[in-house]
Amino acid sequence: MKIIKNLMVIFLLSLALIAGLFFFLNRYTRHNEQPIRTPDLIGLNVFEAEDLIEKSDLQMIVADTSYMDGKRKLEVIGQNPEAKLLVKSGRKIYLTINSDKIPKVRMPDLAGKTSLRQAKNMLRANGLVLAEVIERQDPSVEDEVNKPVLDQFLKGEKEAIKPNTEIPRLSKINLVVGVPIRNDTTLLEVDWE
Repeated sequence: MKIIKNLMVIFLLSLALIAGLFFFLNRYTRHNEQPIRTPDLIGLNVFEAEDLIEKSDLQMIVADTSYMDGKRKLEVIGQNPEAKLLVKSGRKIYLTINSDKIPKVRMPDLAGKTSLRQAKNMLRANGLVLAEVIERQDPSVEDEVNKPVLDQFLKGEKEAIKPNTEIPRLSKINLVVGVPIRNDTTLLEVDWE
């Protein structure tokens, strides 16, 4: 009789444990709940995205920040899960945000070492923008094709920028290039203002 009683207790405890497990799983997975479509957050400001996520009964987590040229500061540039997927309320939406700090790059050493064509490629490769090319007649230049870079300036500055100086990415650079002396014209004066 004692064995039958113990077996009944074990059976009832097992049944209660299984029922409790199913109840817990049903509440945890929110199986009966209506799913929500994830909003499209790409291109929104992080604060606009946060408002939209809260209204959708979801949670926002900024998972990463990076810098992308052509995007606004604090713009959402990535989301996981992606837009228009069905998820349960309370789901975490992980965002990648465009940084509000423009990364710094080093100014390459162009003056006296490169031609205009090489300098254009080096500026582009270093994330810089060629603003103006200023020609200066120089007796050491023999042909129009070569055009060596004589000096490098940040646009709007009067002092030459030294190589390896850290400057914001996409800074505009003016280059002074040498051209052969022309007998029919006078030397050009460069006005930096």
